[in-house]
Amino acid sequence: MKKMVFQVCVFLAFVFCIYAQEGWYWTQPLPQGNDLLDVDIIDGNTIVAVGRFGTVMRTTDGMKWDVQHRVANTTDPLYSVDFTDAQTGWAIGSDYSDGLLIKTEDGGENWHQVQTFDGTTLKLFFVDANHGCIIGDDWDPIVLYTHDGGQNWNRVALPYDGDLSDVWFNNADKGWISGGSWSSGYLLQTTDGGATWDVKVDEVEDRINSIFFLNNNLGWFAGGDGMVYKTTNGGDDWTHIATGDIFDYYDICFTDENHGWAASGYGYMYYTTDGGSTWERITDNAGLDFNSVAFFDANKGWFVGDGGRILYTADGGNVWNAMAGGQATWIESVWAFDDNTAIIGGTETGTIRKTTDGGQSWNTVYEREWWSSNEIYFLNEHIGYCAGAQFALADILRTTDGGDTWNPVGLTDLGNLESVYFYDEYMGWAAGHDGLIIRTVNGGNNWTTIMSDNGDLSWTAVWFRDNDVGFVAGLDYAGNFSGVLYRSENSGQSFEPFLNTGSNNDITDLYGLNSTHCWLAGANGLLKETTDGGDTWNDLSDNALGQIEGIHFIDENLGYLVNFDGEIFHTTDGGTSWTRQMSYCNVPLCDIGFPPVEEGVSEPEDVKTGYAVGWRDIVLKTTTGGVDTGVESRDLPDRLGPESPVLIQNYPNPFNAATTIGFYLEEKGPVRIRLYNMLGQEVSTLLEEVRSAGYHELVWDAGFLTGGIYLIHLNAGHITDTRKMVLQK
Repeated sequence: MKKMVFQVCVFLAFVFCIYAQEGWYWTQPLPQGNDLLDVDIIDGNTIVAVGRFGTVMRTTDGMKWDVQHRVANTTDPLYSVDFTDAQTGWAIGSDYSDGLLIKTEDGGENWHQVQTFDGTTLKLFFVDANHGCIIGDDWDPIVLYTHDGGQNWNRVALPYDGDLSDVWFNNADKGWISGGSWSSGYLLQTTDGGATWDVKVDEVEDRINSIFFLNNNLGWFAGGDGMVYKTTNGGDDWTHIATGDIFDYYDICFTDENHGWAASGYGYMYYTTDGGSTWERITDNAGLDFNSVAFFDANKGWFVGDGGRILYTADGGNVWNAMAGGQATWIESVWAFDDNTAIIGGTETGTIRKTTDGGQSWNTVYEREWWSSNEIYFLNEHIGYCAGAQFALADILRTTDGGDTWNPVGLTDLGNLESVYFYDEYMGWAAGHDGLIIRTVNGGNNWTTIMSDNGDLSWTAVWFRDNDVGFVAGLDYAGNFSGVLYRSENSGQSFEPFLNTGSNNDITDLYGLNSTHCWLAGANGLLKETTDGGDTWNDLSDNALGQIEGIHFIDENLGYLVNFDGEIFHTTDGGTSWTRQMSYCNVPLCDIGFPPVEEGVSEPEDVKTGYAVGWRDIVLKTTTGGVDTGVESRDLPDRLGPESPVLIQNYPNPFNAATTIGFYLEEKGPVRIRLYNMLGQEVSTLLEEVRSAGYHELVWDAGFLTGGIYLIHLNAGHITDTRKMVLQK
């Protein structure tokens, strides 16, 4: 049996080329964290992966990845990609009601919309430049085929009305479509290029997710609960292989008649060395689902999956390199102190992390196995608290040095704490699951249980306007999942029902700006505001805001919120109206934070640096208040002539770990960017390829380079440009 080794891929110059980094941009994971749903290999070095939010990732050397979001101006997920040659490729996506077909004719650098379809388009396959097939769903199955290179697509009827999952063609005439449900699978066959289809395999034990043929005779299909079937006679007969596995196989591929791979959930990767008769499982510690696998030959292969995860092997799978992507964890809370300092904490990670360099690096300041950090709250720049749980035991941590060290100050066996709030150094409250509310009058050294053992109530937020009057908010399971707000007028010694927001309108967050001004937010765009300390609440709800997960206000007018769909909204009128900002993300976001206004030093409109956090270990950052200000924010020269490529000063500079290098091309052409030390010795080539006209960015990780001064040198045609940057370590 092979010994599989995983390692984090560390290169001297590990470069990601990221487009549209203005406004909100990814700082973790790099280069991005949207789910990747399919991958196609053009040659041994050129690979294209597609995913959610119109994401396309492309490499021409297996190491340096271009990242584009909203290609062809779509934010829909791209489910499938297929190239017919090195320049021509196709991808399809859908917003669950309309399908979209896009095309590239320059190897994936630029994409344009070709056609839209009614219904959801899920998978495409081109056997050559002319013959292609698309499958999808529009209440009834969708099958479209082309014999003229995509100029015309013909829809055909099927002798089957279930869900479709994959399509494969052996040649221009013979092809296969799979589908099914959780309890049965189907395989359909065509022998006339997709014009007509017949059921070939009827009602196998589970849904068929993936089809793969090595040649005209030898093929496999795989699906739910480790189901694998094999044919040796071109699909006339199929033999069931008992893998003994209970996990779904999402995608399979083979490099020869013996060696094959399967992508599965939970970070599971399967391989066979005997043609599929037996399968071994290896696990990627990130724990994210893998959606697609592809091998160029017996040695080079890629797995892609949720959270932007990319694994690469160059030796047939003995060693897998983690190229990109996040973790199967999520960050619940963020607290920003200033432009450079912030703290994050989340569930499953067992850690609290702090940055002092604007998010370039996050250092673990507290770690405990199986512990979750649900909310971080700071009373001032030194004293802070964290509410959480370990094995459903309520837990409070406290720091007195700005988050550098944390110590438990309260542990009960009453349940999970979701929120904590302190009015001063002595008075504090925390609330969580099963109606649990606890109170301290001595800074958290001792806690008194106010309410518990109420399985109908689950608290998500707590806020007090003064020592006496305060609120807890959450969900009432017994009241048709209604959002509820309870009020205390005796310093939290007891709480009474005060406000019900209606069925399925659970409250997820409370944000108190001061003693009079507070907002509550929740499901279905639920939003209410009080300007009198909670005595009355004005309704500002808007369904377009979605499932609001976190809200933050800088002053009475300027505010931000994040929702479960990965969206970020901004208001300048206290929440009466909201503008959606481009997050380039559709992974659920849980919280958002900006540093406070420094009295006498800054104004509310000066607060531009903020963080949004969420699932898959995501941290997004803005330095422009979320406004996509365009290239001009990078201090471009006033004059950009036709022979003037411009190398933009890297930012931040100085930097600790990673920095962004921007450059502008007036016209398409070859570009080379190299790194030199102060002795004039070349350290690394960061980029060497043809780029289109316009603005481009590289996010460069200095890896294990020593600190010092380095020179970035750009060459585009006969024009050169050089900038100096400082690496601090």
